Amino acid sequence: MKIRLDIRGRPGRPTRSGRTGAGGGGGAGGSAVGGTETTPGDGYKYHTFTTAGTLEVTGTLDVEYCVVAGGGGGGGYSRGGGGGAGGVVQDSDTFTTNQSVTIGAGGTGGGQAAGFAPTSGGDSTLGVITATGGGSGASGNNIDGAAGGSGGGAGSGGAFGAGTAGQGFAGGTPVGDGACGGGGASEAGSPQPATGGTYSGGKGGDGVETFTGSGVYVGGGGGGGGWSLSGYTVGGEAGLGGGGEGTAKNNLNGSAGTANTGGGGGGGGFWASTQSKGKAGGSGIVIVRYPV
Repeated sequence: MKIRLDIRGRPGRPTRSGRTGAGGGGGAGGSAVGGTETTPGDGYKYHTFTTAGTLEVTGTLDVEYCVVAGGGGGGGYSRGGGGGAGGVVQDSDTFTTNQSVTIGAGGTGGGQAAGFAPTSGGDSTLGVITATGGGSGASGNNIDGAAGGSGGGAGSGGAFGAGTAGQGFAGGTPVGDGACGGGGASEAGSPQPATGGTYSGGKGGDGVETFTGSGVYVGGGGGGGGWSLSGYTVGGEAGLGGGGEGTAKNNLNGSAGTANTGGGGGGGGFWASTQSKGKAGGSGIVIVRYPV
């Protein structure tokens, strides 16, 4: 499932800063500096932050923004759930003052033994606007995924982690013995697939396309880990938008979420008597643009 959010200002709509939206018109005579600045010739100037900083605003500036939090880490040990994607907030606003920016780190992946749990992703902020870090995936059977911007995938016998309204979706709910995928910004994570064996990992939920276009997606959930008893199971697929893949192979770990996408980390698998690790979620990003 692929969703593109085309955010446009709506006249008379109260904005997050308490001012009346300008209807997505021009920059209203304002300007800004900060982050990596680009003017690609599409009628907009872009400010991209991959580390903390400040958007320094002069005058009145009508903007669109995309704030993406860090993705949750994938679970490890025995059939780890995929990490939930970092929350994605895309909207418009009018800025008249400087806006501080923080970038959420991706959560750490779960270890190869019980008790080494993964962690959730960090929040990203643009002024008072906050995207919530993705929930970590379950590490082991009968363990729940953590809530977050998008929720972490459940382990076999566990429950999904909830997503945050307007930012992401829940992790998957198990219907068999494989771990579930983490939630993404456009859809929930999945349980194990109908094909590939009852112990296969579920797919991570897909993310959303940013307003930058060109097929740039963020907020993909991590795939769940599988349990490969006889070689026919597979790890969960990564969610579109930077999610990491799960694994079901001996001594192979899940893959990490992609940096600056908020993708959830992939879950580790189980083969014979060998467990594997989950991997880290991807860090977040903040993008601001306005007409020039």
